[in-house]
Amino acid sequence: VVQLRELVTSKLEKHCTTYLTPVTWLLLEDRVYDIRKWSRKKIVSFENIVTIGRKHCSMKSRSEVSDALSYLHNFSVVVHFATCPTLQHVVFIDAPWVYTTLSRLNPICVSDPSGIVREYLDKVHKEGIMSQQLANHLLPDIT
Repeated sequence: VVQLRELVTSKLEKHCTTYLTPVTWLLLEDRVYDIRKWSRKKIVSFENIVTIGRKHCSMKSRSEVSDALSYLHNFSVVVHFATCPTLQHVVFIDAPWVYTTLSRLNPICVSDPSGIVREYLDKVHKEGIMSQQLANHLLPDIT
């Protein structure tokens, strides 16, 4: 039994890592939930998150805030596209809303024989501006 326990422990140590989460990251998570709950915002600027992290969560640098956002992104608390130049400046603090919105795109694009929706999406990609028609179609709960 002892040998079996040691074997299992050694295998787990190789394949599982223990991850200690800094308290400052958990404080930022609480702040994000507060913002979402009390202001009903779905999107916050990265700069606002940096300010919150530094003023209210005792984070020492922008890189610490970025690391915390990456952690929160990996656990689906927020959605932050840190490597996407177009979206790196915003943080989606309501992850389920983002996932729901993105899930609406696939069936719309597939069932768009005229290509109108694709044309609108290309405009969003090129100019960063969503037309009111597309917004009404994709985001009826906020338009």
